[in-house]
Amino acid sequence: MADQDQRSPWLTSSALRKLGAAILILVYIIWILGTWGKPAASRLNTAAFDRYPESDFLCFYAASSLALSGTPAAVYDNGRLYQKEASVFHGKDFQPRPFWYPPVYLLMALPFALFPFLNSLILWGLLTLGGYLFILRRIFPHPLTLWAALAFPATFQNLIRGQNGFLSAILVGGGLLLLERAPFIGGLLLGLMVFKPNLAVLIPVALLAGRRWRALGGAAVSALGMGLISLLVFGPETWLAYKAQLSTIATKLTPHFCFFYDTTTYALVGGFVSSPGTAKIFQFMVMGLVGLAVVWAWSRKGSLANQGPILILGILLFSPHVLIYDLTLLGLALAWMASQGLERGWLTGETPLMLLGGLLPFYSPFLAAITHILIAPAILGGLFFLTIRRFYLEQNPGTILQLARF
Repeated sequence: MADQDQRSPWLTSSALRKLGAAILILVYIIWILGTWGKPAASRLNTAAFDRYPESDFLCFYAASSLALSGTPAAVYDNGRLYQKEASVFHGKDFQPRPFWYPPVYLLMALPFALFPFLNSLILWGLLTLGGYLFILRRIFPHPLTLWAALAFPATFQNLIRGQNGFLSAILVGGGLLLLERAPFIGGLLLGLMVFKPNLAVLIPVALLAGRRWRALGGAAVSALGMGLISLLVFGPETWLAYKAQLSTIATKLTPHFCFFYDTTTYALVGGFVSSPGTAKIFQFMVMGLVGLAVVWAWSRKGSLANQGPILILGILLFSPHVLIYDLTLLGLALAWMASQGLERGWLTGETPLMLLGGLLPFYSPFLAAITHILIAPAILGGLFFLTIRRFYLEQNPGTILQLARF
């Protein structure tokens, strides 16, 4: 095998480390100036920590507080939820947010309502970010991993929004890493993705295709167990309230919902056509192709370093609703792809497309705002093709495609 450093010396150069540090510092300076560039008196108000309108943790905290106070069904009553959010937030930029998650997520977020809002927000950010960095280091134990993860724009998006993208990545990444050594425990983690159903659909499909029975059993235990526990803790009326809200959610999730921050084919096509039905048709086509590819890859024996990215990118392409902060999952796929590139050599197109993928959460919203075109589905689709190609080469060593290196 040729010397990996000669093939792509920039991956181990001190110049890249300095570039990563510079990007990281620049991103967070922009955040600080944009978020905290207000009079000192305003910053002293702890509620002002959530002053920027993009922070979604306010919704999670308010919902958990309502549940802790003994009225969990009120979480799905937008009037009462907004009233609770307003009682936590006193700034003039307050924007109410509905709680669209199932009671399972309410159960997972409940402990954070035990603390004051600011403390809870910091604790949530530190715990989930720490878990995310730990998973990435396990996937790709490279000196640049920490820098790259912190400079990854999806990391920034999750921090400023207080979102749950880190949690999704911890559960998916941790579950996949445990599939070989402790499949049942790995399945338990994967099953907890039931808190975000739109990102969980392909997981049991992959486990079933791969005949990962113990992992599939673990996923069923955690998913059904969390549903049962939430039913016992919050009562059936909370689940009924959630069910009643699902129709409202369906009407809200049009192709134009959070368009600039979307990453899906559904939103991309919706930007060109007026009919949501046409956008759905294209999304269904992508879902079918991606689902078949995931089944094909996971039904064969292969390394997790190749099958993992196929499933993760498949999840991002399959769901009709994926926002920028969900691209923390993309960080897992890129880490596995980088590990394979360094270990086995880089194939044509991998490094530039991976670089575009790594910066995707940063430039995609800006391009969408300027051109009204979402580039994310094309980048994610290209990366998905690269993972399929590498898996095919793993299955068919010596093929002529091995010549496609640089």
